[in-house]
Amino acid sequence: MALISSDPTTDIIQLWLDEYLAQMGFTLPILDPIVAIPTALDTISTSTTEPAIRESLVLEAFQEIGLGLNPYDVITRITPITFPTTPDPPVDVYALGFDIEIGISWHIQRLVGNHIRAVEIRRATLVDMSDAVVLGEFRGLFWVDKNFPVPEGWGDSIQRFYQIRSVAAVGETPYYSAWTPATPVSGTTLAAGATNVDLQARVDEFTRRVQSQHIFPGAILGSDMSPDVPVLLRVVVPTGVTGDIDTVLAWRGRIIDVWLIKTGGAAVQGDTIQVQTGAGAAITNLIPLWSDQQKIPCETIDDATYDIADAGTVRVRRVNSGAGNVACEVYILFQRIL
Repeated sequence: MALISSDPTTDIIQLWLDEYLAQMGFTLPILDPIVAIPTALDTISTSTTEPAIRESLVLEAFQEIGLGLNPYDVITRITPITFPTTPDPPVDVYALGFDIEIGISWHIQRLVGNHIRAVEIRRATLVDMSDAVVLGEFRGLFWVDKNFPVPEGWGDSIQRFYQIRSVAAVGETPYYSAWTPATPVSGTTLAAGATNVDLQARVDEFTRRVQSQHIFPGAILGSDMSPDVPVLLRVVVPTGVTGDIDTVLAWRGRIIDVWLIKTGGAAVQGDTIQVQTGAGAAITNLIPLWSDQQKIPCETIDDATYDIADAGTVRVRRVNSGAGNVACEVYILFQRIL
């Protein structure tokens, strides 16, 4: 479509919007090739103005593309056999403070089956969330909180706690998952005197976390992976009572190394981590947990159990003696087997 206006910038923006709408399936009207159009700049700048939890309709639309949350996404046109009324909670919830903002990101699971329409965010100044305020619904990969609804942003070294939950809809009826995580995530803004170098490090970390949380390993076929390239599995173990965290592999692999990094605080004697098969057979020795920030390797790997079948389960067993913090990140290195 040929459009002419008095503003070349407006023409470029209008053509970009036309192309974008066409890609989303809209049928564009056929207009007279010589037509004056109203400026689109005001509309775009208005849609990106805070304060609002849905702070940018344009940015939000881009975040949703390919995630299954856009009403024009093909994924959302798949009709479930049944409509579950309790959606899965978001996972991998993460928060990180910047200079005057705090970023929150998450990972939505099983979008089609749950018919998830959004996530709801709540924020508190206390870790027990007793003073939590629900900020509203948001659709996308992440949200940057600039002291909503105050547009000026946060001050130095300000800490806030966050939980989120999925919102599903069957007809006009909303359904909610539990607030997650049980122990809220928190973000703290940079201290006074911080520089752009400090800020860039946090931006890089937040970007890495957002990108890594939206790769679905289950969608990667084993045939697409070279057996010559080892595969590293990261399992985040939160502190808690003794229990198991299971991961189902999308390929067949052999465990060739295991190590962990202690997080969240100090453990006590008797706290351990062990990598096992899905049936509970030991693969590594009991790895003792000690001081925060320690990197602890396994000492043994059992060659009778270290092969995990295609679609098999690898288990991380957490043993908590009851007095310490057993949070850690477990890294499991596989050699894929054809």
